[in-house]
Amino acid sequence: MEFAQTWVVDAPPAVVAAVLRDEAFNLDLATSRDDVVRAEWRSIEHTDEHHAYEVHTTEYGRTLTGGIDRADVKQSTTRYRWRASAGTIEWTWEGRESGRVEVAGTMTIRERGSGTEVVNQRRIEVRVPLIGERIAKLIAREFTKSSDGQLAVLREHVRRRLHDAG
Repeated sequence: MEFAQTWVVDAPPAVVAAVLRDEAFNLDLATSRDDVVRAEWRSIEHTDEHHAYEVHTTEYGRTLTGGIDRADVKQSTTRYRWRASAGTIEWTWEGRESGRVEVAGTMTIRERGSGTEVVNQRRIEVRVPLIGERIAKLIAREFTKSSDGQLAVLREHVRRRLHDAG
């Protein structure tokens, strides 16, 4: 299953791209989720063209219907790779369910008028007989529900960066 969400941010693409790769933003974004107990950010490689980084989370599990299961605590890692020349951040999620569940995507950052458009394309594949497609839809619904909150965190970090620079 694939779907995309588009955000518009009132700031230049270079500022938005810098915020999306920033430690404080990524930690705030991860911990804004109800199921995340703790998050850690690690920069792996950083050049002018590439920036590879990871966000490691400790989070509660989910029930089959998508609810939070506080009795089940697990670890996951989301790996990101920025390519400046393409204006993209590719990401993949890995966790306990990685053998059956694949979640990945690409954020494309491009100029839109005086601001920036961020297109977050996501791919969800659940390899569970009979109910895999239903689980993928639940995961997609969680992404959609959290989108407004994620955009608010992004806009707040962009606002702070512009204020600090100005």
